[in-house]
Amino acid sequence: MTINLASAQPRLVPSEPPAASSSLSLRFPKTLPYPTVQGYAIKPGEAIVRTEMEAGPARQRRRYTQTPSRITVKWIFNLEQFAVFEAWYKYYAQEGGEWFYITLLGGIGLIEQDARFTQQFEASLFFISVSYKTV
Repeated sequence: MTINLASAQPRLVPSEPPAASSSLSLRFPKTLPYPTVQGYAIKPGEAIVRTEMEAGPARQRRRYTQTPSRITVKWIFNLEQFAVFEAWYKYYAQEGGEWFYITLLGGIGLIEQDARFTQQFEASLFFISVSYKTV
């Protein structure tokens, strides 16, 4: 049996590190697998403001120098891994409200990023049934 967190959730928001005065020391458990490639999507935040003009081309300007990206992730856990994730999420990540370090795939490969959940995770069960006949 594996447990699959729904493809659209949870969403993580990597960003620049919190202020130097904060004590970001929470890490995603190293004993858990990386998110699967299937369903993995990165959506950078909007950094440009566009103003349509009555005449002539629209004007654009950069609104932010850094924007957070939303990353849709999906994990496949066995029962023990899901128990670890659920306990970590509830007791350490404070129901997903805390910032934490997690290794995620980006343009330059797997790198450790600051992230937090933007919504509650969803889990669904998948039962794998194998049947065979002996002769």
